[in-house]
Amino acid sequence: MSVSEGWKARRREFALQTREAKRSFATNAPKKKILTFVCGAAIFSVVTIKITTKPFIAFSEAIMELHEVASYLEKIGLQYMATIGLDGKPKVRPVQFMVEYDGRLWFCTNSKKSMYAELLKNPWIDLCASKLLEDEIQTAWIRLSAEAFFEENLAVKKMIMKKSAIVHELYENNAEHPLFKVFYLKNIKGSLNNLGHVKGLSERADFEKPEEFEF
Repeated sequence: MSVSEGWKARRREFALQTREAKRSFATNAPKKKILTFVCGAAIFSVVTIKITTKPFIAFSEAIMELHEVASYLEKIGLQYMATIGLDGKPKVRPVQFMVEYDGRLWFCTNSKKSMYAELLKNPWIDLCASKLLEDEIQTAWIRLSAEAFFEENLAVKKMIMKKSAIVHELYENNAEHPLFKVFYLKNIKGSLNNLGHVKGLSERADFEKPEEFEF
């Protein structure tokens, strides 16, 4: 299944769940129930009312979850991350999303690279990724802005070392290599888009609308 087809399948599933939730809310109106108690010769009847305390809220647009963003980045393979250079100008380079751990998206770099110094000075990044489909106009692409936080997390380093053959080789399978640095993204805000959905142009039913996310 292609990325675009998987995206559409998830949207159909979301729509189905929405309809079922609406139907359930409509049929679960407050109901009366009579409970009868016997105490000696006297009989008491108590009327109880069932009240729905969590009404259904319908969203006009689907909202992506963190694991879905991670899954999409994983399928794409390479992403492009932009930082603010030490000279104040934008810099961009290919990066690879590594792992989702502890509710966070993790990446890695080398402490000798300019990217490391740039993120220490200004942690805000933009990331974009896409994989052109044969039917180009159906191609999905993702974009997000976030703040990068470095952390000496050995568990994450070991996970990345196990996953990435490149990292494994470069750092000689040593998760505690002094140049090996990992960071996660925080204050993430972005969207999954479609090349065929362009603002200002006429909309077509077969083009998916952007799905936004914020973590």
